[in-house]
Amino acid sequence: MKDDSYESDLKIDKFSLEEALLNQAELYAKWTAKWASAVKDKSRAKEDLDVTDSELTQKARKNWEILGFHKFPTDGMVTAWIPDQDEHKEKQLFLTEATYDANILDGVKWAFEHRSRALSDLVKLYLSGYYADEKTVGKDARDLLDEIRKDKHIDQLNESNQRSLLKRRKT
Repeated sequence: MKDDSYESDLKIDKFSLEEALLNQAELYAKWTAKWASAVKDKSRAKEDLDVTDSELTQKARKNWEILGFHKFPTDGMVTAWIPDQDEHKEKQLFLTEATYDANILDGVKWAFEHRSRALSDLVKLYLSGYYADEKTVGKDARDLLDEIRKDKHIDQLNESNQRSLLKRRKT
């Protein structure tokens, strides 16, 4: 396979989740297109092998005496003779390589589907505060957040008390 950069494209930086989420669809499309191209190349390689084998079969039937057959070759004799021919070996090698590339890219395509799920799970972890600790947030920031929460709570209590006083006055 010519392009192995999928490994770097699959990596997720948990501190850049937004960027990873934004480029996930683009990366998936990129590698799906590469997979489709590899499948097309595999199909062409298979067609080339089939054509070559057909040509070799005709050659064996027309020139059987020159090719070393002792009698007109049977189907089994031709089938056994074809894999030893250089033309067949060359086309078979191309098919093997094309199959390998298509299989690798099929795995890459699946890996990007798994990456999508991993991104979703990482976002859930982030939202649940999994990555928040004193080292990343800092004690001062944590104290400030606690103070803000406390002030909001006091405001809500005061508002609630004022409502109850208003209700008592009306009755």
